[in-house]
This record gives sequence, structure tokens and C-alpha cells, in this order.
Amino acid sequence: MADTALPVSIAVYARGVAITPADGSDIATIPDAIMVGAAGNVAFWGMDGNAFTINALQPGQIYPFRVRRVLATGTTATGIVGLFKGV
Repeated sequence: MADTALPVSIAVYARGVAITPADGSDIATIPDAIMVGAAGNVAFWGMDGNAFTINALQPGQIYPFRVRRVLATGTTATGIVGLFKGV
């Protein structure tokens, strides 16, 4: 029987940078993904400038969100890290 499993794409991240939530300032370089150190909600602006909140993010999980700004208002998760594929 032929293998019908779909190939899995695994992203490799070269570096991470701590993100401090701030309502008034964008992230200097937009990360390829984010991860949180402690569970909670993350409110942010996407690349298109629209604000939204993702609830119940879990620590250690990589979320492929390209965020322009992580908002202090509405963010309850802590230890937020931006992950970058390139060096």
C-alpha cells in the first residue's frame, strides 16, 4: 500500500527576540512567528494593521503569526518571543 501521508513542513528558526507588549509602538522587525512563555491571550496588530486577539495561547507552542505590534491592552500572556527564520 502506498504511503498517503502529507509531507510535514518544519520551520527552523535562527533566533528569537523578547517582545514587550506596548500599545504605542510597532516591533522593529516583524517576526515570522511568536511563542509565549506563560499561557494567556495575545492582542496584536497584524501585518495589515488590523487589531485582533488570539485567546488561550499555550507555552512552548509556535504560532505562525507575523505581528506588527503586540498590544499591552488585552495581552495576558507573558514571556512573548518573536521568532525569525533568517539570521
